Amino acid sequence: MSAPEEFVRWRDLGLTYEQAISGIESATRFVMANEGVPDEGQDAILMMLRHMRVALDTRASDVRALVDLLIEKGVFTVEEIEEQLRRSANEELAIVEVEMTEKYDREFKFR
Repeated sequence: MSAPEEFVRWRDLGLTYEQAISGIESATRFVMANEGVPDEGQDAILMMLRHMRVALDTRASDVRALVDLLIEKGVFTVEEIEEQLRRSANEELAIVEVEMTEKYDREFKFR
C-alpha cells in the first residue's frame, strides 16, 4: 500500500540535508529577531532557545520522512500511524502530569 497522495507533500528544493537545516536555523533566527529578540549580543538562554527550536523543526522533518517512507512501503497505514501518534501523545501528557504532580505536590491535569 502506498501513501495517499494528500499525505505526501514534498517540496524538493535541491538542497542537501545540512543546507536545509541551515535554512531552518536562518528562518528561526529571522523570526526571533522580528519578534524583538536581539540578534547581536544574545545571551546564552536566547541562543539555547533558538537552537532548541531548530532541533524541534529538524526532528519533525526527520520523523515525517521516516513515516512517509514506511507508509509508502506498506509497513503501516495512515490510520495506524495516526492512532499510534494519538496514543503516544496521550502517554506523553500522562508523563508530564505525573512529573508536575510530583514536583509541585499537587495534582495537575492539562486537559
